[in-house]
Amino acid sequence: MGSRCSASQGDGSTPSAGDATMFVHPQFFPLYVVKITDLLTMEMPAPSHTDLLNRGLLHSWQPGMFSIFLSHQWLGRLHPDPEGSQLNILRESLLKLTKGSVSVECNLPSMMHGQLPHWSADMAKRLENGFIFLDWFSIPEIIARESDSCDDESCSTTMAVRSIPFYVEACDLFFVLAPELRHKDTGRLCNYASWLSRGWCRAELWCRLLSAKTDTSVVVVYSAEELEFMFQLDWQHNTIADGVFTVEADRGRVVSLGEAAAEGKLRQLRQSGHKDVYRFFLAHRHWLLGRPRHRWQLQDFLNQFHFDDLEAAAGEGVMTGVLCAVFAGDSEVLTALVGARADVNSSIRGLSDLGYFDGMSPLTVATRSNQDPEMLSTLLKLRADVNYRVPMSGACAAHVARSSEQFRVLKDAGVDFHSVAMPIGMTPLTSAAGFAAAEVVSALLEARSDPNPPMQGCGWSPLHAVALFSRGRADAVEIVHLLVKAQGDLNAKARMSGPLSWIARAMKAQTAIWGLSACGSKARCLASLPGITPLGAAALVGDETLTGLFLDLGARSAPNDMGSLPEELAQANRHANVTSLLDFVSI
Repeated sequence: MGSRCSASQGDGSTPSAGDATMFVHPQFFPLYVVKITDLLTMEMPAPSHTDLLNRGLLHSWQPGMFSIFLSHQWLGRLHPDPEGSQLNILRESLLKLTKGSVSVECNLPSMMHGQLPHWSADMAKRLENGFIFLDWFSIPEIIARESDSCDDESCSTTMAVRSIPFYVEACDLFFVLAPELRHKDTGRLCNYASWLSRGWCRAELWCRLLSAKTDTSVVVVYSAEELEFMFQLDWQHNTIADGVFTVEADRGRVVSLGEAAAEGKLRQLRQSGHKDVYRFFLAHRHWLLGRPRHRWQLQDFLNQFHFDDLEAAAGEGVMTGVLCAVFAGDSEVLTALVGARADVNSSIRGLSDLGYFDGMSPLTVATRSNQDPEMLSTLLKLRADVNYRVPMSGACAAHVARSSEQFRVLKDAGVDFHSVAMPIGMTPLTSAAGFAAAEVVSALLEARSDPNPPMQGCGWSPLHAVALFSRGRADAVEIVHLLVKAQGDLNAKARMSGPLSWIARAMKAQTAIWGLSACGSKARCLASLPGITPLGAAALVGDETLTGLFLDLGARSAPNDMGSLPEELAQANRHANVTSLLDFVSI
């Protein structure tokens, strides 16, 4: 999931010739789309649905029309993009994609684990002839919802909103437009982290992930120069049920959509014979919808997860019985499987598209998927190796702890939470600063984890990690304060070694030939990392909040090993707000 980007087509409940896609969701209103070529020349702020319809610029979607579904946050109460800032970034990125001057690239964590998602070489031509769905264009008289007082089920607007899950399924690509911009009316910063928090945005995302399409990858547009495939952790930890809704009554509506999407996905997987993916989503169904964990009777578990008998469930494979029980959070079934000689230390394989990398152990999987401490305790009682390390990264379960309670269970079992994992070069605290909640960082610091560990491999301190991976995080500011209070070095310079340093040197040579701004976003990123400070890292990724915070805390504007200052890194990556902030400070 998220490792490919190719086109698929379908026409709803009846598949088109040569395409077996069956759509889960009903269509209550036509799917109106705009030609990408028309969007590129459109005046800003963007005209409404009615204006576009009157000018003949809206087209009713038909099977075979290559289309993008655009998910975004509104930047105004009465218009989604009052100043045209958001759509100008989108237009520039689409123009660059059609010309081939930029591409959709892999996210950094996946690259570090050897995953390289593919952006099809013919995508530029498809986009050039393609169409785009945007709610402001495609839905009549839509406004930002502020109350539940006007839900006439028969009006065009309501019927179109109810059709959004169908629209998501019908489109070939799913783009998240999430540059750092401010809401015109509230002044609130709108970015990728705030997009991830919104309930309706999550609903659109999960309709994509649970669609019947072969390719369910998601593209995040951070700027006109930086587009990347979504990191799996971002969807794994953001369920439909616990998103933020302006109108609380929408939560129930969205959960109902999720139920339909989940049931449709399971039905499609069952019929198509994709047994391992079917088992994965069946085990996750309760979590996705915010329901209590289902306690399985053993025979019912075997039947529903399609195992012939207990011995088959205890055997080897991709989605083994052990993994099904772990993801389902069922300690009793897990214990029964181990009684039938299932191996709780057998490394997994074949689930990297779903966010679980080859070589992880069941304990690592349970920890990373945020299972209850009870599941971790059960695995440890069943003799799971608490210090098992994933061969590709060297990480153990402590590196992927998702709650303070999980960490305490691992600590009591003797997990090594001080050592640097090689070759990736992170301590558990560095990893937690980048990917876990503030409570995990706090628990590790209370256990005397070093906020200034030896820098090897990727060469980052915890403060580097929180800056580099802050864009999907709501608690990055809290984590920075925790680390600085523990005497984390605000001016530490990254010191890379091993294979990652070789890659960085190769990218540095590329930027020396072509110039930093002319290279791809990941080439710029990797070339910039050696010698970078946490302030430089925040500027590199365009995080205005952390850039300002580091400056307020006394961080110095220091160059990286290429001699690039934070303001130069922000400018090369087209982060205008951060560039302005740093330029103002340097005056």
